[in-house]
Amino acid sequence: MEKKSPLKRDKSLIFFSQEHHHALVFCTRLKKADASIEEKIIKDFIQDFWENNLDEHFRLEEKLFLQSLSVKNELTDKFLNDHHELRALFSYGLQTSPPDLTKLKVLADTLIAHIRFEERIFFPFLEKELSTEVLAEIGEELAHKQIVCTTFKPEFWKQRN
Repeated sequence: MEKKSPLKRDKSLIFFSQEHHHALVFCTRLKKADASIEEKIIKDFIQDFWENNLDEHFRLEEKLFLQSLSVKNELTDKFLNDHHELRALFSYGLQTSPPDLTKLKVLADTLIAHIRFEERIFFPFLEKELSTEVLAEIGEELAHKQIVCTTFKPEFWKQRN
């Protein structure tokens, strides 16, 4: 018997859900950063995730979802506002010296909350609002995309104090 996922997701959106998994791993690791970690390591970690994952993820979501929706509402507003806030938090995390660990926790918590919003509220809204044909077009657009999962070194989150 095949095991079923707790959240049924249209196959066209699974790519984004898989990327969300990697974002949650990033958040868990970022929350383990402390004052003993060199500033360059933390900034490199944030920059690596932003440049290799989240920046493109946001651009793809915005392009594919917003061009397809005929309605703009409080959900689409929250979707865009979250992306704007997260871009600002990543920028702040990369520019602040030394890194503000409290702000980095806010960044991680905000990203986690955004992923929950997308998975629990926004994606079901899209699945209801978008036609089967539009969802299939989104799936075709994503079919050639690869999930990026870089192995960041050093693995500061494994250090014991």
